[in-house]
Parts: sequence; structure tokens; C-alpha cells
Amino acid sequence: MKILLYSHAFWPSIGGVERVSHNLAKGLAEAGHQVTVVTETESSEPLDVPFKIVRNASSNELNRLTAEQDLVHSSGASLRCFPAALKCGKPFSWTHHGYQLLCIDGAGWLNGSPAPLAPLPSAMHHWRASGTKAAAVGAGKLWLRRLVAQICSANVATSEHALLRQPLPRQRLIYNPVDMESIAVRDLPEAERNLSRSQSTFTFVGRLVTEKGVDDLIHAFAMLVQMESLEPGECASTLSIMGDGPEKESLKRLAEQLGVAARINWSTALLATESDRLGICIIPSAWEEPGALIVLELMAAGKPLIVSERGCLSECAGNAALTFPNRDRVALAQAMKRLRNDRALVRELVTASLERAEFFKPQAQIDKYLELFAEIKARN
Repeated sequence: MKILLYSHAFWPSIGGVERVSHNLAKGLAEAGHQVTVVTETESSEPLDVPFKIVRNASSNELNRLTAEQDLVHSSGASLRCFPAALKCGKPFSWTHHGYQLLCIDGAGWLNGSPAPLAPLPSAMHHWRASGTKAAAVGAGKLWLRRLVAQICSANVATSEHALLRQPLPRQRLIYNPVDMESIAVRDLPEAERNLSRSQSTFTFVGRLVTEKGVDDLIHAFAMLVQMESLEPGECASTLSIMGDGPEKESLKRLAEQLGVAARINWSTALLATESDRLGICIIPSAWEEPGALIVLELMAAGKPLIVSERGCLSECAGNAALTFPNRDRVALAQAMKRLRNDRALVRELVTASLERAEFFKPQAQIDKYLELFAEIKARN
């Protein structure tokens, strides 16, 4: 098949959608298909990949490229390629990485706070937050996205949670293809050896933005410190926060205010270089995560997990994680204390992580995309 894959952002831009789009393009090309990635991300740097990359295509170039394809697939919220697919009579499918068909902001989170995940309440919320003109433009784009989702060849949800939250016609559940090889451990003994280096360390990996709930984690960690009763020779708990973002300085101030700054290590190191040193990993998202790339990676690395329960984090982690209600700091602190004191439970979670990671291996997800694309092509 000849497949045009559109990803508004792409390498060398770094982010979840960029990584997923790259893995999908690579997997499709390695399966023997001719893949062209179209993106708005500029770059003159060469990239050794088995697919073609077209950056900032003009409308005429996009029409020409589309006419040469068997189908067009869009990864993310953009509809840039839909008019060309419609004009050229090509099937158009769409992966939804967020809630772009439920709300104007596409996330259910705006200006540091939850926002409605329903069209009309979302429009009213944005009208109050941004004014009539911005809300009207946003509502028009939301209406257009909802219309295209009704008539396109297929919609793809990246989790069962997102599928149920955002029901669409001709929708398929395909988890994100995540490249786990760089951080995957070989077996349980290796995972346990890695964990033994940091048995008293809790770790967060992710962007430092309000929706990730890192403020809740710091509050919970302060509660844990107050509850801590150490045996002779036992190490005090520490917290490692790996990531960067606009909330970093305010989070550091919070740690100072709560008296735990000395026990928190801040780092911008890459997960691939530090995975063997991570302790118990916590993903405390305040919002409803529609995708769970970091959970899949941490399971491949054999990490015990604590995740917030509403959204797809708990869905993907399954029995590899303890869960707590989103934003419930007391419940999070209790889960941290439980894992801090129960090494047998930690081992159970590590074992479950390695088992569940097998289910989410990227090739299985690529195969599902290939099945979907074959069905679409056969119908057209």
C-alpha cells in the first residue's frame, strides 16, 4: 500500500504524538509499504528512516501527493489533509490522541484547571475564559472535526477509556505503538537488581504542567515524610522528579514551603539513560489521560507503579499498579507508604509490569493498523 501519514508535529520536535507517528511510519514501512509523512515541523537535518518526509507542503503539493496514495491517515487533531483526500477521492482515517471531538481545547483542561468534556459546556467555558470571538472560532473548528469524524473511513481510539469517552462511528481501539527497546529489561532478576539501587526512591517522569498532578505528588510526599518511621540502617524516602516545564519553579517553591525540598532531586535527564536507576514510579495525573505512553515504557522497564485511576493510566497499567482517585493526596500518600513498606507487593507489581508490557509491544499495534488499512482499502 501507499500510505500518506500526516502528523502536524514530527521529528525533530519531541512529544508523544511525534513519537507515535514516527513509530507508526517506521513500522508500516518495515512491513513493506510505501509511507510518506507530511508534517509542518521544519528541519534541514537528515534523518535515516525507511520512509519519505515532506515538510510544509503547499496545497498543490499536498494534492499531488495525496493523488498518489491508496489512503490518507491523520495522527492528531489536524484536518490539514482531509480536503486533499476528499478532492482526490482517497479514504481518510484518523487517530484521536485527545478529546478533540468533545471540547474546544481538545484536552478537558484549560489554564491550569479542568474544563468540560462536552461540546456545548466547552463552548460556554471558553466563552467565559476567552471571549466571544475566540469561543466562536473554537466552536466552529470543533463542529468541523465532529462532522469529519462522522464521515471519514475510520476513527482510531488509543485507549478503551477514550473510546468510551468519545464514541464515534467506525471506531477501532488500537493502543499507541511505543518503542520500548531502549529501556526494556530482559527479565525479572534484572528488574529487581535495578530496583535494589533505589528502593527508597519514588520517581515521576513527565512534563511539569498543571494537568500532570505533580503538585499533588509533592503534597503526598510531604505526608509520607511525616508518617515515616525508619528502622535502624533504613534509608529515608526520597523523590526524584524527571522532567521540565512551565510549573517547575512553582513546584520547587511548593517543596520549600512543605519542608521537603532537601529530599527531592530535580532532573531533566532522558528516561532512556536513567531507567535502570528509577525507583517506584508514580504517574499522578490530575486530568483524564487519553493515552499512556509513559506507563507502557515504565512497564517495559520493569517498574512498580502508582497511577491515578480516572483516565487510561489505570487501564494500561492494570494489575501492575496501585491506583488512587485523581487529586486525592491522602490516598496517594497511603499508596506510597504501602509500597515503601511491602517489598513482596513491589515484586508482584514488577512481575505484572513485565507481563503486561508484552501485550503492548509496538508490532502488535502496527499489525492492527495494517488490518484496518487493508479493510479500508478493500472497501474503496
